[in-house]
Amino acid sequence: MSKSVKLLPRPPVKEAADWMEYAQAQGGLQFLRPRGLDLPFYQLYCLDIMLLAFLILAAALFVTRSLIKLVMRSFSETTKKEKVN
Repeated sequence: MSKSVKLLPRPPVKEAADWMEYAQAQGGLQFLRPRGLDLPFYQLYCLDIMLLAFLILAAALFVTRSLIKLVMRSFSETTKKEKVN
C-alpha cells in the first residue's frame, strides 16, 4: 500500500488542497448540502407524523372504550330484567 501511495502523481495533501480550492471556487457546492438542514424542527424529527399517529390511536381507544361500556351496560340491563322476572 505504501508503494501505491508513493506512486501517486500528486501527494494526498496537495490533492486535498486542490479539492478545497475547487469547492470554494464553485461557491461552496451548496447542492451537496443535506436537505435535512433546511427542514423545520417538527419535520426533521417527524413530530407531525407522531402527532397524527397519536390522534389515530387515541380515537381508536376512545371508540373501543365506548363500545365496551355500551356492551357492559346492555349486559347489566338484561341481568336486571332477569332478576326482576
